[in-house]
Amino acid sequence: MTTLLEKALERIRTWPKARQDDFARMALDMDQQGVSPVVLDDEEREALRAAWDESEAGDFASAEEVEAAYRHFRP
Repeated sequence: MTTLLEKALERIRTWPKARQDDFARMALDMDQQGVSPVVLDDEEREALRAAWDESEAGDFASAEEVEAAYRHFRP
């Protein structure tokens, strides 16, 4: 086991039980996926290309835009 994983597990043990279960499900899903590559559809591929182009151009969200997104998605 890596040192980083050990540190992560140490922290995860302090999480609420429901959040621990969420993490466990995610880890088990990753295990089921194995090492097979992610398959993207055309729409996902185009979205990634657009995001890449924006990042290459230095076109990033402002601090205000990021905060607005957080407010939108926070419970």
